[in-house]
Order: sequence, then structure tokens, then C-alpha cells
Amino acid sequence: MCNRAAAIVALALLAAGPAHAYIDPGTAGLVVGWGATILAWIAITFGLLKVRAYRIGGALWRFCRRHPAAAAACGVVLLGGAGVGGVLAAQESFPFGGESMRSPTSDRVLLLGLDGVDPKMMRELVDQGVLPNFARLIEQGTLTPLAVPNPPESPVVWASLATGQNPGKHGVYDFIGRDPERYLPQLALQSRGAGGSYKYPLRARTFWDVAAAQGVPATVIRWPMTFPPPEGRVRMLAGLGVPDVRGGLGRYAYFTDRAPVAGEEGADKVVVVTTKDGVVQTELAGPQAWAIGGAKDLKVPLRVEIARDGKSAVAQIGKSTVTLPVGQWSRHVELVFTSGLFKKVAGQVKFLLVSAHEPFALFATAVEIEPDAPIVPFTQPREYAAELKKQIGAYHTLGMPEDTKAFGDGRIDEAQFLAMCRDVEMERRRVLDYELSRFDKGVLAFVFDTSDRIQHMTSFDGNAKETAIGRYLIDFDAYLGGVLARLPEDTAVIVFSDHGFTSFDHAFDLNRWLVDSGYMVIDQAAYDARPAGSAGELYRFVDWSKTRAYAVGFADIFINLRGREKNGVVENAERVALVKEIKEQLAAFVDEHGAHPVHRVYGSDELYNGAEQKSAPDLVVGYSAGTRGSWQSAVGGVSPTVLAKNEKRWQRDHIVDASFVPGTLITNFRLTVDDPHAYDLAPTVLRLLSLPFPAEMDGRPLQGPAVQLVERDVRTDAVAR
Repeated sequence: MCNRAAAIVALALLAAGPAHAYIDPGTAGLVVGWGATILAWIAITFGLLKVRAYRIGGALWRFCRRHPAAAAACGVVLLGGAGVGGVLAAQESFPFGGESMRSPTSDRVLLLGLDGVDPKMMRELVDQGVLPNFARLIEQGTLTPLAVPNPPESPVVWASLATGQNPGKHGVYDFIGRDPERYLPQLALQSRGAGGSYKYPLRARTFWDVAAAQGVPATVIRWPMTFPPPEGRVRMLAGLGVPDVRGGLGRYAYFTDRAPVAGEEGADKVVVVTTKDGVVQTELAGPQAWAIGGAKDLKVPLRVEIARDGKSAVAQIGKSTVTLPVGQWSRHVELVFTSGLFKKVAGQVKFLLVSAHEPFALFATAVEIEPDAPIVPFTQPREYAAELKKQIGAYHTLGMPEDTKAFGDGRIDEAQFLAMCRDVEMERRRVLDYELSRFDKGVLAFVFDTSDRIQHMTSFDGNAKETAIGRYLIDFDAYLGGVLARLPEDTAVIVFSDHGFTSFDHAFDLNRWLVDSGYMVIDQAAYDARPAGSAGELYRFVDWSKTRAYAVGFADIFINLRGREKNGVVENAERVALVKEIKEQLAAFVDEHGAHPVHRVYGSDELYNGAEQKSAPDLVVGYSAGTRGSWQSAVGGVSPTVLAKNEKRWQRDHIVDASFVPGTLITNFRLTVDDPHAYDLAPTVLRLLSLPFPAEMDGRPLQGPAVQLVERDVRTDAVAR
């Protein structure tokens, strides 16, 4: 755990505005302390002798599963009416009618996660006839909303989808948690262990862990909250949460000969350069290393020679040379940073020459981990990173490479942002194509998350198919057709999302509301003298000796409880009454038009149960559609007003009450329940694979009878569904 000063440096950059990948942690990682780890992987294959009778029996069983009509005919001949009755009874229990009839279990389960896809929008596009391959899946099975837990934030929901458990068991409650000893925000996406090393964030078993432990092959690609990938039998490429070489979630650089103006968004990422005889000489910062006087950036020289016609430039960086036409993204450029401690760190970057002159403007993405020499492992096994590069070419490794922050800061425009998204998407599809080429059994879970980034940053006006997300889904549908054509017909296919979307019209500052309502006390004189643009982030002006409650994250309120928080003042006997009071007061808040920006406030015991509930917030806020928690309050700031109009490019969101933004569930098999929940995905996958599922899972299979490891109720009464 870093000390308070280091944490303030790492989190201070949060205050400027909406951060890339929701929160921009700055420079949390240092080269020193990231020693190279040599991983030895020993593959042991046990051959099992199969007697001829077993082969014949297995062949007959597979034939019956794949050809149910023929099996029924055989049953009539051999068993008469009893055989017919058995087949009909099976059809009643598992209503897979007509040509969509398939076995309720499969040797192969393919999961395709499409982050943020809204069920209403999906239905509209299907009804318009522009998604024929999605429509084919739906005709065989279903399209239905998927209920998700509160708050409907990506880390929370993806953890729940993976484990089949509520946050009280898997331990993820928000993008941002808190350290009760220091009152500092902590990133849920990057959990840290002793000495600052990365720690796997989930506290519960996933469906792929359960499957692999029972000998079923499992491959998981870019599932959020999987960094760092744990050692084991699961092949994995981690997703949202993988850092850049600086240890953060992604920090771009913008080289220009025009100095930023006061208060400009992203000014801290601007590198002011000069142009002499058409040449720019500068440096690109990478990871940090300890030096006398503290940490310093490691840098590589960057030389840019502008073409006379102003339509392109040639960049020389390290040992690489790359031509940069104006307005076009470069290839991945490999870099090596050398520290004074004889350590080398490999990285990769992409460039965009925004303008060659008047002004000169060169955009550089975050320096990402290089797959051939990863500074920290982001795949399992570690060598899988290089294997992918060899098979599909260079690819983004950052958890969220689609740079919403750069677009929000005005460094790139919408067309350039969407081109970046397209490049990322094409890389992901090449990875899936490679994995499909060897997918013969088990489970393959693959997450596409560009759909979420597009929706955050683009408008949704008019006809769905004319929007950026509509065009994305139409294009994905064509790709999906090729994927389905490669699958054996008895493959179970699940397409799903973690939440839907709504507008982001107003930001609600929970800490300001707590101050105005008397639950939080700040040093008003110090607050009034704060620098322009500051909201006193990291609870800079809070008087903890008088504060009874505080907010952290986008939807969470914690009681300043004695014995739990370092400077707690509320006795445990007073907690229940205080929680009830805050719930009632916050739910009653109305804006100037008489509307309620808060839809509902929950006590944590209404939503969660489990061993990790000790870390849960005391209250969870479910905002009304159109309202979301403020950027400032999320990291311990206090805005001047409770409600503020959202005027940023980040114009749509999903951190509202979960009832407004259900996810989407599409299957090529019929469901036997009509109210699917995110908790149900994990036991459903295991049921499809004919595997029992753990008793701690809160969900239930969406088709067929439950097969459990031990006796249990498949629904948990204490968990709000």
C-alpha cells in the first residue's frame, strides 16, 4: 500500500474532469519493484484408454443428441409407446420447438459479451430487419432484458456475471472503493496487495474456474476485472483493468506548439514543443523509476520531420521510424525505455498527426505493455501474450484503449475517436477468429467492449440504425454471421450485455448534498479559498471529527463509523437510525422543477449478503434516468452545487438505478424462466456443460433442472433481484 503522499500524487489528476476509463489514476506504477518473474509451465497429458464398447456407446449418444428425430423413431421401434412418451416429455420440460430444438446441454458454450448493448435498442434494430444474424439466434431461442445488480457499473456487473454471486460475496461494489484507514479512494479495477503489487480483484469463484477444475477447457478473453490473471488451467487475456506501462489506466500525450490556456481540459497532458526548419525534437515519457529525489519519468527521444506539403510527417522514436499522414492512426510502434538501474521496459504506442502546422499537433496514445516482453503479466499463461501477437499481429493490451478522455478533452475529434474504436474492434475480432479455429469443446467467453465506449461519447438521436452504436451493431451482425457459420450446430450460444444506456443530463454531487444536509462538515474558509477548478478532491477540506457520512465512488455512501473508519464518530448503535434518516432525506430531494433526481436509496443489506459485505457501502444510490453521480464527488470532492448540467462530451451513461438499464440476453436455446438475472449466467453456463454449480452462487440455470454441488436454494432471499 502506498503512503498518503504517493496516493495523493497518483489520484490528484482525477480532479480535472472525466477520466479515461472512468478514472485516470495517474502514475501509480514504478519500474523498481516490478522484478521479472520467470514462469515455468509444465503441460502433463494423461491418455485414457478407451475400450471399443465405450466408443460405440459414445457415438450412439452423440448421434441421439444431434438427431433427436431419428432417436425418437428408434425409440418407437425398440420401446413402443413408452419411448415416444419419453421423447414428448423431454420436449415439454425443455421447450426447444421446431427447427430450434436442441439438447439442453452441449460440449461447447460460446459467450459473446457486448458491453452496454441496450435490449430496447436491440429489439428496435431487429424489428427493422437490419440484424439478420441476431434475428436468427433469437428465432431459435430468445431476446430478453437481463436484470443487473445495483449499482449497474461495469466492474460490479461483470464480476457478478462471472461468479453468479452478489457483490457481498465477490467484493466489488463500484469503480472506486475507499480505504477506511486513510479516507482515500481506491480503484476497484486495480487491486493492490503487499508492497503495491497487483492483486486479483475477485473474492469468489468464476464459472470458468469451476469448469476448468472439472477438466473442461476454458478460454476467457478480455473479461473485465480479471487483471492480473491468476495462474491455473484457464487460458486468459485480461480486459478492463490492465494498466499501461506507467501503472495507470491510460494517459495520452499531446505534442503541440500552442500552449494550453488556463483551465483547459487535459492541460497536464500537453507537451509544448517548438518547430525549427520543419523539425520537432522532443521526448515521449514512459514508465517511472526511482532516482535521487524521488521518481522520474523514463523517456525516449522523439523527432518529427514535417513534409513540405504539410500533409504528412516522419517520426523517429527510439529505433523505429513511422510515416504519419495527417488524420490517420499509425501502426503500433515498439519502444524500449532504459533506466539507470540497467533495467529495460518494453512498450508500444500509436500516433495520430492531428495537424502538421498552424498549429503542429501530434497525439500519442498511452504507452501500453508490449506483448513480447510484458512488464507485468496480463495473460495466462504469460507466453499467451506473445502467441497472440504472432498469430494476429500487434494488438492493444491496455484495458481500455479507446481513449474517451482524449476525445473529451478535444485532442481528437469524433471521426478520429471512432476510427480508433474501429481499429480496436478489428483486433478483437482477429483474436476471436484465432480462438474459434481451435474451439472444439468447453467454454469460450469473449467480451467486446467498444460498444460501451461508443455510447458514452456519441449521441442517440432519431432512428437507432442511423446512430454510431446502431452502425456498430449492424456491422457486428455481419461478423456474427461468419462466427455462427463456423460453429457446430449443437453449440450453445449466449450473447449478452452488462447494462443498457440512458442519457447523462445532470450530475448529482453526493458530498455536496451531505454537506448541505449537515452530515458532512468542511472547513468552509479553506474551501472558499481553493484554486479555480478544484472541488477539494480527496476530502481535502473535510473535518472528520464532525462528519457523520461521506460519499466515495459514483453511488456509495459510508457512515463515518467509530471502530471502522480511522476517525469515526458514529457509534454502531446509531448506525441503523442514521442510515434510515439519510435514505429518507435523500430520496425526498427534489430539483428546481420538482423532479426527483434520486429514484431510490438502498441499505446495503437490501442488496448484498456474504463474507465480503464488511467492505460494502452503507447506502447505495439509485439515480433516476438522466442523472448520475458527479466526477468530483466520486473521488472525495465537493462541488459548489448538488446538481449541475452535464456539458461534457461524455453524454450518455448507465450509473442510474439498475431498473432503468437492464442488460441484454440473447440465446439460441429457449429459457425455462422469464426473469433472467446477471447472477444466472454462471450457473447456466455450467448447466449447459452438464456440470454442477457451487452452492454459493446466487443464480439458477435458465434452462433445465439445477444440478448443485450441495443442496441449496437457488435464490437467495436476502439478495434483491
